[in-house]
Amino acid sequence: MTVRRWQMNRAGLFNFWHYEDQEFQLEEGRLILRGANGSGKSVTMQSFLPLVLDGDKRPNRLDPFGSRDRKIEYYLLGDADSDTVERTGYIWMEFVHPEKRLYKTIGIGIKARRGTSRIHFWGFLLDDGRRVNKDFWLYDRSLWLAQQVKQVLDRRKLEENIGSGGKVVQEQAAYRDLVNKSLFGFRDAEAYQDLLQLMIQLRSPKLSKDFKPSSIYEILTQALPPLMEDELRPLSEVLEDMDQIADHLDEISRHRQEMQKLQTVYDKYNRFLLMEHSRRLLRCYHAVQEMQKNVSELNEKLEQAVEEQASKEQQRKEMGHRLQEIDAELEVIYKSEAIGKQQELATIQSSLKEADENRKRTANRISHLQKRILKAQQSLDRAIQQMEHSQNEQHEQLERLEEIARETELIEHDLYHRMWHRAIPEDDRWLKTWLRDVVNHRNRLERVWKIAQKEREWSQRVLDAEQQLSEARKKRDQIEHHRLQCEQRVETEREALREQLVQWKQSVRLLRVPDETLHQMLEALDELDREQREFSTVKQHVVNIFTLQQQELVERRLDLVQKRKQMETEREKLIQEKATWESSREPEPARSEARKKARSSRPSGSGAPLYEVCEFVPGLDDEMKARVEDALEKAGLLDAWIAPDGQVGQVTEDEEEVWIVPAPVELGYTLADILKPTPSAMSGLDAETIDVVLRTFLWEETDQLPKDTAIKESVFGSSGSFRIGPLLGKGAPKERAEYIGKETRRRTRELQIQQLATKIANYDKELVMLDDQLAVCRREEAELSEELNRFPADRLIQKAWEELNQTIYHLRAALSQEEEAQARFKKVRGDWRRLQQELVEQTSGWSRLKQEEELHQAVQRCRDYEGLLSLLHAAWRRYQDAEQDQIRWKEAVQVAQEDLEQDEEVLEEQEERVRSLKAQTKRLRSLMEELGISDVITQIEQLKEEKERLRKESKGFQEEERRAYEQATKLSERLRLQQIELERRSGELEQTLCQWNHEMQRNLVQDWQKVYKQNAKIEEIVRLCKEVERSYGSTLGNRTRESVANSLLEGFNAVRHDLADYALTLIEEKDSDRLLIFSMRDRSNPQPPGVLLEELNLWEAEQRSLLSEKDRELYEEIILRSVGKAIRQRIQRAERWVAKMNRLMAERNTSSGLQLKLEWVPKLPQNESQLNTERLVHLLKRDAHRLLEEETEQIVSHFRSYIGYAKQEAQTERESLRKYIYEVLDYRNWFQFVLYHRKGDQVGYRELTDSKFNVLSGGEKAMAMYIPLFAAISSRYMDAKEEAPKIISLDEAFAGVDEENMRDMFQLLTEMGFDYMMTSQVLWGCYDVVPNLAIYEIYRPKDANVITLIRYHWNGHQRTYVEESDPV
Repeated sequence: MTVRRWQMNRAGLFNFWHYEDQEFQLEEGRLILRGANGSGKSVTMQSFLPLVLDGDKRPNRLDPFGSRDRKIEYYLLGDADSDTVERTGYIWMEFVHPEKRLYKTIGIGIKARRGTSRIHFWGFLLDDGRRVNKDFWLYDRSLWLAQQVKQVLDRRKLEENIGSGGKVVQEQAAYRDLVNKSLFGFRDAEAYQDLLQLMIQLRSPKLSKDFKPSSIYEILTQALPPLMEDELRPLSEVLEDMDQIADHLDEISRHRQEMQKLQTVYDKYNRFLLMEHSRRLLRCYHAVQEMQKNVSELNEKLEQAVEEQASKEQQRKEMGHRLQEIDAELEVIYKSEAIGKQQELATIQSSLKEADENRKRTANRISHLQKRILKAQQSLDRAIQQMEHSQNEQHEQLERLEEIARETELIEHDLYHRMWHRAIPEDDRWLKTWLRDVVNHRNRLERVWKIAQKEREWSQRVLDAEQQLSEARKKRDQIEHHRLQCEQRVETEREALREQLVQWKQSVRLLRVPDETLHQMLEALDELDREQREFSTVKQHVVNIFTLQQQELVERRLDLVQKRKQMETEREKLIQEKATWESSREPEPARSEARKKARSSRPSGSGAPLYEVCEFVPGLDDEMKARVEDALEKAGLLDAWIAPDGQVGQVTEDEEEVWIVPAPVELGYTLADILKPTPSAMSGLDAETIDVVLRTFLWEETDQLPKDTAIKESVFGSSGSFRIGPLLGKGAPKERAEYIGKETRRRTRELQIQQLATKIANYDKELVMLDDQLAVCRREEAELSEELNRFPADRLIQKAWEELNQTIYHLRAALSQEEEAQARFKKVRGDWRRLQQELVEQTSGWSRLKQEEELHQAVQRCRDYEGLLSLLHAAWRRYQDAEQDQIRWKEAVQVAQEDLEQDEEVLEEQEERVRSLKAQTKRLRSLMEELGISDVITQIEQLKEEKERLRKESKGFQEEERRAYEQATKLSERLRLQQIELERRSGELEQTLCQWNHEMQRNLVQDWQKVYKQNAKIEEIVRLCKEVERSYGSTLGNRTRESVANSLLEGFNAVRHDLADYALTLIEEKDSDRLLIFSMRDRSNPQPPGVLLEELNLWEAEQRSLLSEKDRELYEEIILRSVGKAIRQRIQRAERWVAKMNRLMAERNTSSGLQLKLEWVPKLPQNESQLNTERLVHLLKRDAHRLLEEETEQIVSHFRSYIGYAKQEAQTERESLRKYIYEVLDYRNWFQFVLYHRKGDQVGYRELTDSKFNVLSGGEKAMAMYIPLFAAISSRYMDAKEEAPKIISLDEAFAGVDEENMRDMFQLLTEMGFDYMMTSQVLWGCYDVVPNLAIYEIYRPKDANVITLIRYHWNGHQRTYVEESDPV
C-alpha cells in the first residue's frame, strides 16, 4: 500500500562533528542507530531530531539529558585544544512522498569561529525535485571534479545554487515556520512547537524516571487539540456585539426613561389643558343653555308685563273719574266757615310728619356711620395684620434666598439682604439692580452649564469616537487576520503548485522539459504576486517547448497528410481507370487530347484506327506480335486513322490526326501477310479497304532493314525495326502485343485491370501505413496537448490572490477608516480637553460648582431664586399696599367719627321739634271738638282719605303702570341684551369648541382618541367633556395652569441635556400661551415626545429583540451548533483516540501480564447551574435540532453560567474576556485522564497512582509511560495536515523492556504509523511487525575523531549487510 504522506528518506551530515560527508538512508522512514556508550549515536540522532526540524540550537535541546554543557560550537570546532578555527557545516534531511514521487529536503547551515560567540545560522528548503548528493551538492562540485576537494558552500553560494528551486532563510523562527509550512502544516507556530517539545520529552533516555502518571496526565490533556481561535472568534464577536448592544440598550433605556419622565409631565400638562378646555367648553355650553333659557323666560315676562300695563292703565282711568267726583264734593264742603281750623291742623300735621321723617333719616345716617366706622376699623386691623404677615413673609423669602444664594454662590445677595436689616425699603428701586445681578449670575451659570453640557457631550463623543476607533481597529484586526490567512493560503497554494509542477514534469513523456526550464518556471512562480500574477509567465516556458515540439509533430503530420492525399489521388485515378477498364473500355494506345477531340467528333462509319480493324494471322508467336505492334506504334501507324474512302479528312486548329492514305505495293511481302482485316460494323470499313491499307506497308523477315535511302516504301521488319521514307527506327521490345486483335485487346484489358488492382492494393497498404503513422502522430499531438493541458492550473492560487486583493482592498479601506477614526478621536479629544480647560477656568471662582449636575441644579436654583425674588417683591408690594390701606382706613375712621358727632347733635334738635309739633296738634284737636265741626271734619277726612287713598292707588296704579311699562321696556332691553349675549356666548361656544377640537386633534392625549369624532354632535362632545372632567378632575382639578406649566418646564429642563441628541425644543404659542415640545432632529418633520417615546420603545424592543436574538445566536446557533459542534467533534475525536489507545494497550501481550487502560473521566460541575460533564457531553453529542426544549435550556443554562463566570473573572482581573472564554470553553478542562492497570489474574482494573507506579519494574514503568506518550504525540499529529510526516525519536529506546515485550512495542509503533529514529546499545528492531528498517552500527573506539558506520537492512524477514554502493 502506497503511503500518502511525507516520510523521512535520507539524512546527512556534512562537515559536522566527526562527520565529513555522511549520508543515512532510512527505510520507509525508519532508522535505528546502534552503538556502545560514547560512540556518538545520541549526538547523531539529536543532530537531526529535532534540530533540523526547527533550527533551535540551545544546548538543552541538543542533549537528550537536558544538559547545557555543550553548545553547537563544539560540534563544529571541537574542544578548546582543537586546531579548528572556523568551520561551516550542514545538517539535512530528505523527505519523500511515495504516492506523488516527490522529494523535499530541509536543512540548516551553521558557521562557527573560535573566539567569537556569534554563530551564523541559515536554513534552507529544496523542493524542486533536486536531491542532495544526487543532482545538488552542498560543496563546490566543479572544484571537486577538478581537484577532488570538497569546499563547503557558504550561505550566499547556497542561495545562488538553490535559486528558485527552494528557499534560504537566516532566522531560526523563519526556518521553523518554513519547515512547518512545507511539511507539517500546523495552523500556528505554537502548535508546531508543542509537537517538538513533546518529541523532546519522548526522546528522554530515562523516561520511567522522569515521568509519573500524574505528570503524564497533563501531557495527555495538552496533547488534545484545543479549540482554535477561528472557531471561538464568532463567540467572542457575538459577546462583544452583545456588550455593544447592551450598552446601546442601556443608553436607549435611559433615554426612554428620561423621555417617559418628560412624557409623564407632558401628559399631565396636556391632560390639564384638555380638562381646562373641556371645562371651558362645558361652561360655555351651560352658559348658552342658561342664556337660551333666560331669553325664553324673558319673552314670557315681557308678554305678562305688557298685559299688566294695559290692566293698570284701565284701573287708573277708573280711579281718575272717582277723584273728580270727590273733588266736587270737597269743593262744596270747603265753602263752609268751619273748615279754617281744619286747614291749620292739617298744616301742623304736615310739619310734624316732615320733622319726624327728618329725625328718622338722621337716625338711619347715624346707624350707617356707626357700621362704617366698625367696618373701617376692621379693615384697619386687617391692614395691620397684612403688614405684619408681609413683613414676616419677606423675612422668610430672604432666608430662602439666603439659602439659595449660598448654594449658587451668589455673592451679591448679601448686599441686598442688608437693606432689610435697617428697615423695609420704602421703594422698589432695589428690585431692578438685584434682579439684574441675579440674571447676570444665572446667565453666567447657564453659560458655564452649557460648557459643562458640551463637555459631557464631547466626553460622550470621545467615548463614541473611541468606540468607533475600537470598532475600526477591531474591523482592521479582523481583516488583517483574514489577510494573513489569505497570504497563508496563497503560499500554501504556491507550495502546492510547486509540487504539482515538479510532479507534472516527472509525469510527462513526450513533452521534453529540461531541468533548467523547471527552475525557470519555479522562479517565475516565486516572482508572481498579487499584482503581477499572470500565470502565463510560468507556463510560457513550457508553451514555448510545446510549440516547437507541436510544430515538429504538425509538420510531420502535414507531410504524411500531403503524401496520403497524393496517394489517395493516384489511387482514385487508378480506381477510376480500373472502373473504366471494367466497364468495357478497349485498350487504346496513348494519344493526345487533340486527337481524342478530333475523333470524338467523327460520326459512326467514318473509319477506324489501324489496330482496331486487323488481327495477327495465325502462326505468329507472341514475341513477333509484340515486335510488330511496337514498331507500328513507334512509327505512328498503330493508331493512324483509316478512312473508308482512303482520303485525308479535315481537322480544326486544336485537333490533330494521322491518316493512312492507301498506296498498295504490288510486289513483295506486306503487312497483309501478317495481319488480316477484321472490320467492325461501326467503322464503315470493309476488308478490302483494310487489306489495301495493309498492303501499303512492306514486311521483311530480317533483323536489320536496309539503309538505302533510295527506297521510298514504308518497310517493317520482323525484328521490330521500321522505315518510312528517310525515317528509320526500332523500339524496345514489349512483353506482348496489347492492341492488335480483339483477343489481344481482351487480354490486355484483363492484364490492365489486374495491374491496376495490384497498384490499388499497394496504395491501400501504403495508406494503411500512412494512417498508422498519422494516428501515431495525432496521438502524440493529443498526448502532447494533453500533457500541456495537464499543466497545473492556477485557478486556486488565482482565487487565493483574488481573495487576497479583495482583502487588501478592504484592509486599505479599514485602515483609512481607522485613520479617519483616529483623527476624529484626536480632534474630538482635543476639543474635549479644551472644553475641560475652559470649564475649569470658568468655575475657578466657585468653590462647589464644578460639575454639570451641580451647575444644572444651580441654574434651576437661580430660577427659583428669581421666583423667590418675585415673591419677595410681591410680599414687599403687599406690605406697601397694606401700609397704605392702614393709613387710608385710619383716616376713614376719623372722618366717620366726626360725621357721627355732627349727626348726633342734629338728631337731638330734630327730636325736640317733633315733640313741639305733637303738642300743637293736640291743642288744635281739642279746640275743634269744642267748636263741633267734628262731623264735617270726619266727612272731609273721609273724603280726603278716600281721595288720598284713590290718589295713592292711582299713583300706585300709575306707578305700577309705569313700572309695568318700565318692566316691559327693561324686559325688552334685557331680551335684546340677552339675545346679543346669547349670540356672543354661542360664538364663544363655537370658538371654544374649535379650540377643544384643535386640542383633541393634536393627538397629545391618547386616552380619548378612540371615542373622539371630529364631526360629532355637540351633545356627544359635551358628554365626552364631562368624561374628561370626571377622569382628570380628581387628580388635576386643584392644580393651576401655572403650576402644571412650571412642572413641565422643570421636567423639560431636567431631561433636556440627557436627550440632547433628539434636539428637544420647547415652543410657546403666542395666541394660546400653550407650551409645545418637539424634537427638531428633522426640522421639516418635528415630532412630539410621544412619537419619540414610541420610537424609543420600538428601538428598545428591537435592541432587546436583537439582544435576545444575539443571545439565541450565542447559545443556539454558536454554542449548540458552531462552537458546540467543534467541541462535540473534539470530544468525539478524543474518545475515539482514547478507545484506540485502549485497544492498542489491550492488544499488548506483556510478559508480566501488565495490562493498562486509559480513561477520560468527566469532572464534577462547579455549581448547580452547570450540568454534569457526562450529561453535557451526552447532550452535545446529539444533533442540536433533535434536542428537547428542556435539554436545550439545560445546555444554555450551563454555558450561560460558564460565560457569566468568564465575564466576572475578566472584570475582576481586568483582562481580555476572550482569554477567559477560551479557558471556560476549553473542553479539555472538563475531563481528567486516569490510568488503570491490572496484572496477572486480577479481575478488575485499579488506578495507577504515583505510589503504585513506583513499585512497578523498570520495564513495566517504561511501557506504562511509552504508550500514553505515543498516544499524546499521535494526537498532536492529528492537528497537522494529512500529508505531514509522523516522526518520533527515542534515545536508548525501550530501555528496561524485555525481549518479549519489545516486539509488542515495535508493533505499536507500526500500527500507529510512526516514522522514527532511535538509538540503542543492543536493540536491532528486527521483528516481523517491522516491514522495513535501516540499521546503522556506529563504531568509534576510544573517542576517536573518526566514526565508522556499518549499515544493515531489515526487510521484515531477514537482516542483511549493505555495502555503501549496494542499493537496498
